[in-house]
This record gives sequence, structure tokens and C-alpha cells, in this order.
Amino acid sequence: MNKEVVVRQLFCLSGKKKIKIFCVTKKNSYIFAVSTKEIVMARTRNNKLTEKEAAIMSLLWEHGAMFVREMLPHYPEPRPHFNTVSTTVRILEDKGYVGHEAVGGSYRYHAIAQPDDFRARSLADVVKSYFNNSYKMAVSALVEEEKISVEELRELIATVESKQKGNGCDI
Repeated sequence: MNKEVVVRQLFCLSGKKKIKIFCVTKKNSYIFAVSTKEIVMARTRNNKLTEKEAAIMSLLWEHGAMFVREMLPHYPEPRPHFNTVSTTVRILEDKGYVGHEAVGGSYRYHAIAQPDDFRARSLADVVKSYFNNSYKMAVSALVEEEKISVEELRELIATVESKQKGNGCDI
């Protein structure tokens, strides 16, 4: 397994002597069911969000913990049905990206996964799919479409040069 594993959530399953551990790598996420006698890989999935999942994660990142009913007004018309949002939130929870706390007879959901967990993978997918895996072509497209200024390019160059000096690289 990849050495760059980040454990995002650790909790006991109710009434059982097993623990679920959610691990996120740059490419995949894993859910392990752990007991004192065994470690079983229960499920592997790609570290990507569907459009509906991304919308909910964005809401949670931007507004913090929310009930499903509080999420609905943030959607543009026509809004999805309550049950659709609720099901998507539970899927995100099963994946280990969202957690909840019981408040009265309801659940308030909060993000466990952070935007950085998805950002690098999403950017890599865009560059691979649309720019022939060339970051230079991607930046060139931003320049051609005037989406990035000369000053921003200078800042990027300074950042790259600073990182190379800091890592002892002489490129």
C-alpha cells in the first residue's frame, strides 16, 4: 500500500468489536474492518466525487456542519428532493468523507475529508484528460484565455524557484 496514507476517521461500530478505519491515499481510499484477530480490506474505491457528492462536500466545507434540511436552500432551483440529498449524504458517510452527530431526532453532518484530499487528484485528471498530461499546456491555455495574469505567472515562477532551492534542486 502507498506510504502516503492519511487516516481520516476511526470509530467503533455499535455493539461490535470491530473498528472501521478510513484511509485516503492520493489515488484511492480504503475502508478496513479491524478486529483483534484480523484485518480485512472491506472495500476499495476511486478517490473521486460525483457531481452531487461534490456539491454537498462544497456546502459542508463552506458552511460547516449542517442538517440535510439546512442544505436544501443552498441549491439553485429546481432544488433536489430532500430524500435525494439525504441519500447522497449517507453515501458520503459510508465512504468516510462525512460524519454526523445526533441532535434530537436528527443528524447534523460535517465534512471529515478536506478539499486538499480531492484537489490534486481532480487537477491531475483534468490535465490528463484535456491537456495530454502536460501541465505546460494547461498553463498555456490559461494564458491564451487570459485567465491568469503576468503577475500571477511571476508569482508561480517565484514559488517554483523557491521550492527548488529549498529542496536542493538545481534545475
